[in-house]
Amino acid sequence: MRSILRYSEPAFLLGSVGILAVLLSFSYDAAILAAAFLTLLLAALFHPGRLKGWIPAVAITAAWMLVSGRMYEGYNVFKLELFGLAVFPMVAWPTGLAFAYLYLVPAIRLRPWLKRWALLALVYSIGIIAAEWLGYHALGVHLDRGTAFRGWPILDIFHCPWWMQLAYFANGILFMGAASWMDRDRPAAGKSTSEA
Repeated sequence: MRSILRYSEPAFLLGSVGILAVLLSFSYDAAILAAAFLTLLLAALFHPGRLKGWIPAVAITAAWMLVSGRMYEGYNVFKLELFGLAVFPMVAWPTGLAFAYLYLVPAIRLRPWLKRWALLALVYSIGIIAAEWLGYHALGVHLDRGTAFRGWPILDIFHCPWWMQLAYFANGILFMGAASWMDRDRPAAGKSTSEA
């Protein structure tokens, strides 16, 4: 049964991308909620030992949402709210981080875990810049309060105060540190592994 699930993982991923593409054409809110569900289901079906990645992802997100206060009062394309705040960041942050724990973290197996953390932090930092650019320019996602901020020159991204920009990087870097530490006993690259 495990080998059947192993071979069906690429099909699941491809099908999930198709579902999300269709949902994006109807509702960005439905798409982000589906992405969270599909990521959780993906982990449960194919990598149950990696479900633990949701713990630091949700914890970091909860702390971030408390610190950021009312900055997430609205988006142009996300309308679903909880306590006056957009649901999008509450769902997107842990989903993206948990997805990274499924695929990015296992792909980088440096020793010791601090070196792994440094490399993962670098990859994450490049990734958050790419995700911000795609979200802003390709998908047209704009934070309502972002209209008051110019954003980065040339790339025209991160339309938010400097402390939020810093936190966007710190959230992921902190998560990558937790993920590296959680996986510190996994074999280094080139050694045989057995997926939990």
